[in-house]
Amino acid sequence: LARNEGDGIRCIFHGWKFGVDGRVVEVPNLAGHSQQFCDSVKFNTYRVEERGGIIWVWLGRGEAPPFPNLPFTDLPANRRSVTSQLVPTNWLQGVEATMDSSHVSHLHQSPVQVRNRREQQNMLVDKAPRLEYEPTEYGFQSVALRRLPDDKVYIRVNNFVMPWSGVICAPDPDGPSTVFMSVPVDDYNHRAWFVHFNLHKPLGMTHLSISTDLASWPPLPPGPPEDNWGQNRDLMRRGHFSGFPEGVATEDFAMFMSQGRILDRTREQLCAADTEVIRLRQMLLRSVRQFQQGGLPHGSRGNGLDHGRIYSFGGVYDADADWRSHVPAAIERHEVLKRQS
Repeated sequence: LARNEGDGIRCIFHGWKFGVDGRVVEVPNLAGHSQQFCDSVKFNTYRVEERGGIIWVWLGRGEAPPFPNLPFTDLPANRRSVTSQLVPTNWLQGVEATMDSSHVSHLHQSPVQVRNRREQQNMLVDKAPRLEYEPTEYGFQSVALRRLPDDKVYIRVNNFVMPWSGVICAPDPDGPSTVFMSVPVDDYNHRAWFVHFNLHKPLGMTHLSISTDLASWPPLPPGPPEDNWGQNRDLMRRGHFSGFPEGVATEDFAMFMSQGRILDRTREQLCAADTEVIRLRQMLLRSVRQFQQGGLPHGSRGNGLDHGRIYSFGGVYDADADWRSHVPAAIERHEVLKRQS
């Protein structure tokens, strides 16, 4: 509710003014010795960075770690688009879906069909991908391999970045990639962030960049729980798989919300298709224990941790090739595009 006065903000209650460096600079309702009082006021200050269309705040204690320079944070504004939505569930439900590869072939099959992107259609050819996992200094690589005719395989290599970010490969070569971030607000709410970005050309119009409200997009499910969150059963009878035509994110939100504000994981029936979710939980739990024991959690060490080199990619390859053999070439191409940008 404060007034923005350029060089600081002024509280409208009593007129106290706070400078951009976090100090109290004016206390106009106090007669005499106001400067001495200003110097005596103590309160918390936090490091802030404005990068990639987002204001980032370090809320921890002590010296802030190096900034997590995700692949989009230094791109020009015309090559990225940022939106977010407040979701009434615990943050972990969002993170788990980000790294759950097999659900895309089922929950999101209607949007995949409607968009008709050439490579993305391969996710509908094989709906039971083989999953592989590669730990990294920042989290892990999540790899889904889908069998195709003619001894080919469709490979998608995505990246989980501790503690709540997913870097998702572009659905088509040279198309826009996406970063999902599920940031906790409290135990029962999280803010879902969506960043579309293109490394080598202007982003143009996407389903994210056309948002009319950047702080509330993509849309939440349109109805209440007693009406199946607004699921359109008539549309399902006409062929839409999920009944949530608003988009991919709305389909995901409906799944999060149907699980409850905090999912009761003691009642789960996990299977081999949940490997990525299991690995994610193990890494988070291990990091919590590291912190409780006075250490730095995995992925937060800072020294030499260059998030800008994180790159997710996909493509059709010969089935007998190891996906790891394609990573160096993909990363090198990523670096070339960054330099050209």
